[in-house]
Amino acid sequence: MVEEGHDEINSTSLTCDWRNNYIDYLKSGKLPSDHNELRDLQAKGARFALDEDGILYRRTFDGPLAVCLGPGDTNYVLREIHEGTCRNHSDAESLVHKIIRAGYYLDSMEKDTKEFVRKCNKCHQFAPMIHQPREQLHLVLSPWPL
Repeated sequence: MVEEGHDEINSTSLTCDWRNNYIDYLKSGKLPSDHNELRDLQAKGARFALDEDGILYRRTFDGPLAVCLGPGDTNYVLREIHEGTCRNHSDAESLVHKIIRAGYYLDSMEKDTKEFVRKCNKCHQFAPMIHQPREQLHLVLSPWPL
């Protein structure tokens, strides 16, 4: 219940993330004052679309529109795809491809997936052992030919 003289605030709209510039640009045409940000926004803004509910989508090269994820949704989607029903614990590169195929987009997708896989305990616990020597091998020559 809201007291008299107070308004309700949707706290999820107050988060500042990478999507805000694109949403402002697509909704109202608001442009940043910095020249470099302005050029980046105008060049990359054509790849994004906004629906009537305010959800930001990115046009993919060969598929449907991908939902742009914010910081609150990123960890859930990464965990669900990496450890979901199949529980295959794939590496960072294949995790990026699976996220795109699932219809999601992150601004810093490669960095986020590498960090997520690096922190996954099960990936490190059951990873194949690498049998490499601790130093380079030295060539041993035989004094007599075989």
